Parts: sequence; C-alpha cells; structure tokens
Amino acid sequence: GVVTRRSGLPPSDSGRSSEFKILSLPKGHLKVEFFTALKLGPNGDARGNTANGIGVAIINRDTASFTPDDQEPDTCNITIKFVKLGQIKITQEGGCGFISDTISTEGIYKRTSAAKPKFTEE
Repeated sequence: GVVTRRSGLPPSDSGRSSEFKILSLPKGHLKVEFFTALKLGPNGDARGNTANGIGVAIINRDTASFTPDDQEPDTCNITIKFVKLGQIKITQEGGCGFISDTISTEGIYKRTSAAKPKFTEE
C-alpha cells in the first residue's frame, strides 16, 4: 500500500511531505519507493529540495531495512518499523545522497491506500 506523512505531522515537520510505496514480495522482501520534499507550495505540491529512492527491503520480525538502489550501505540505510496496523516508523542512517541534511525520510507514516502501489519504473 501507500503510506504518507504530510506537513504538520508531527509539528516539527512543518513544510515537509513524504510518501512511501510498499509492496510485499515473496520470501520476506518488500519493494519500497519513497519521495520526500522539504518545502511545499500552497496546494501541497513539492517545491524546493526533494529526494527519492527505490529498493528492496528485507523483513526481520517487525522491521524491514534497505539501501536505495543508487546508494551504498555505508552511506544510506532506511529502516521501516511496523508500529501497528496502518502505521510505520521510518528511521534513516546516513545522508542518502540527499542535497541537504534538512531532507529526511524519518517520521511516523499512516497508510493512505491499501491498493497495490504504482512505482515510477513501471
């Protein structure tokens, strides 16, 4: 499904918007794609600093970790913790090649769609 963190959740994230697309794959893997933006326009459209990535995460109990395809594990690792039904917590280690250290994937995300996500490479 698709999980989204919008501007104002939590208050310290004012001006940020992020989205993760997650698809279950066989053998304990997930296909993951994310998009994050630092500054938003008046209609919530991405402006300014943005970042995105895609990769395959490996599930281990209530967490899944991955390094985006265009990054190295020693400079970028993203962990997805399944907090409760419809909610995940993202933590990020490293700068992940983002243009600014103010861009991050970290935060609490809520599921906004249970439909099969459409990935940009499809």
